[in-house]
Amino acid sequence: MNEPDWPSLRHAYGGASDTPNLIAAIGDSDPVTRSNAIEQLWASLCHQYTVYSASAAAAPLLFEKAREPHLSAFERGQVLWLIVNIGLGEDGTWEGYTTEKEMRDAHYAVALLAPAFLEWAAENKDAGALAAGIALAAYFPAALDQVAVELSDLRTDALDPRLAAASQLVESMHHGPVSEPVVRRAANADLGTASYYAEMIDYGWSTERLGRLVVVELVERFLGDLAGAKLT
Repeated sequence: MNEPDWPSLRHAYGGASDTPNLIAAIGDSDPVTRSNAIEQLWASLCHQYTVYSASAAAAPLLFEKAREPHLSAFERGQVLWLIVNIGLGEDGTWEGYTTEKEMRDAHYAVALLAPAFLEWAAENKDAGALAAGIALAAYFPAALDQVAVELSDLRTDALDPRLAAASQLVESMHHGPVSEPVVRRAANADLGTASYYAEMIDYGWSTERLGRLVVVELVERFLGDLAGAKLT
């Protein structure tokens, strides 16, 4: 893979020349340095869930770093969740803040990673990786058909109710169009997600899009609890 021409790319704060150093810092031995780098990468590559040209270029490099064994479970979850959010397409981009090409390129970059991402998550069994894998499968269902991974492989024995609901919804979506009651039932697995869904349904979006957004919301709330637990 050729090194991206970072000066020609942009992120939320302008030119992306600083991006390779920030990605490299994820591999630092100092946890404070790693934490600061991950925080800055989120702010620049997926600012308020909006992507830029540097986001697509960074995605495969972020996946390499996420698999480094010295990362804590929380750090790994943060990096993997960043990758997922880079690939959300129209579901994650504020209209007018990025170009359609940048959005498509970011989505495609993550689509290329999706099969390896799902295989690694299923094998690793890290809670953050499994959660991110469930959300990824909602956006790239074709990846499930390319690898020997089932949605059941992205579950643990003590699956959180939010992840269970998200996984069941993804499975329903994978087998065909879902109905509004199915999406609503998944959203009701979490009080905050149910409130979020009640707001989103007023936008008039398709049931498929609402389903994907519910999966993301359920997974994000689960990962937020992991952050509060300060997993090591």
